[in-house]
Amino acid sequence: MPECPAVLVGHSLENDLRCLRVVHGKVMDTSLLFPHKEAGRKNALRYLTSAYLKRSIQQSQAGHSSVEDARAALDLALRKLEHGPQYGMPDAGQDKLPLAGLLEKAGAGVTLVDSAVNVAGYRDKLLRGCERARCVAYEDDSEAGKLIRDALGAGGGDGADGADGGDGPAVVVCQIGRVFETHVQHAESRVDVKRGRVDELGEERREQLERRVGRVDARIAKVWDSLPTGALLAVLTCAGNTPLVSRLQRMRQGAMGKGLDGEAKFEWSMAMEELFDLENAEARRGMLLLRVKGPGAPAPGGAAPEG
Repeated sequence: MPECPAVLVGHSLENDLRCLRVVHGKVMDTSLLFPHKEAGRKNALRYLTSAYLKRSIQQSQAGHSSVEDARAALDLALRKLEHGPQYGMPDAGQDKLPLAGLLEKAGAGVTLVDSAVNVAGYRDKLLRGCERARCVAYEDDSEAGKLIRDALGAGGGDGADGADGGDGPAVVVCQIGRVFETHVQHAESRVDVKRGRVDELGEERREQLERRVGRVDARIAKVWDSLPTGALLAVLTCAGNTPLVSRLQRMRQGAMGKGLDGEAKFEWSMAMEELFDLENAEARRGMLLLRVKGPGAPAPGGAAPEG
């Protein structure tokens, strides 16, 4: 038999191939791509889908859906290809410091600038393993530029003993803008999880989102103006609406559940599945802008006027 060029993707495929009495030369088996931490055991496809794709499968009392399982295995294989061979390995991510800890270990002084609500939870999460890193809270993100400038002048961080951030470069991580809050509002108003209904974005919501993005653009311009010559500005932003994806996921799970009469609560159509896949893929995308400030450098991107 001539060799087949197709790649066969699935989970624990040796069982299916044995039953079919088929030998295939090109296989991507998610039970091997995402091995169990204990030798001789395998991770269940349901666990891998929940852990790495953040969605639930095999929830129906009627049994497994072969289409759902195949889609999950394919998505897992694509994520493995996207993130590299170490992704999903048992020891990946173990005993690693957060970004702030790694930067401090490299000799940088680290400061996190954010709203008071967010800063309250940073100490145990983002600053684990840090000794000198600090958090600075603002009441409004229009203050971010000045706070960043002050942090850079102080070396990026200080500890309880008053020591500065060290001899290395100062690194300031700041979250600005209310775009995420707008995404949350739109997700809650567009997706009715209980009734299984999804509304269009609409012109009014679209204009509100554009205004918020414009304000973020103006804030970034102010931060840029406040930076000293030689500073590196890195702007990281997501492209999609992650709260919307979360609500669609909840609705998807609800469609697979059963009511008191044994019937599905509502139908999860192919159009809904396509919308979920589209929004999920968009939410996983991002943009990174890097620029070093030279003498008299203009603001990056041409900031929109603040309003």
